[in-house]
Amino acid sequence: MVPSTQQLLKDALLLPDQQRAELVVELLDSLPPAEPGQVRGDAEWLVEIERRARAAQAGVPGVAWEEARKQVLDRLPVFSPVVSRNMKSLGKRSALRFTA
Repeated sequence: MVPSTQQLLKDALLLPDQQRAELVVELLDSLPPAEPGQVRGDAEWLVEIERRARAAQAGVPGVAWEEARKQVLDRLPVFSPVVSRNMKSLGKRSALRFTA
């Protein structure tokens, strides 16, 4: 990271949790998709959320946290060191499941 980026990060880390979360959302939204065609609109996300909720309610097994984490890291090779460091802070949550 260049010095100005390091200072920006240092300042951002001093923000309250809610403001840091809002900043993260805005920064992620500003990035182009890793692959063309990866952008989903609100309607598509609602369909996906409903599909996952129905699957969870039906007892369909989800994806273990470690596998979900690996999938995220594999999709973001450019950001892997940063993402990996930040995701480690979430700890091991093997009971956490994500519906695929």
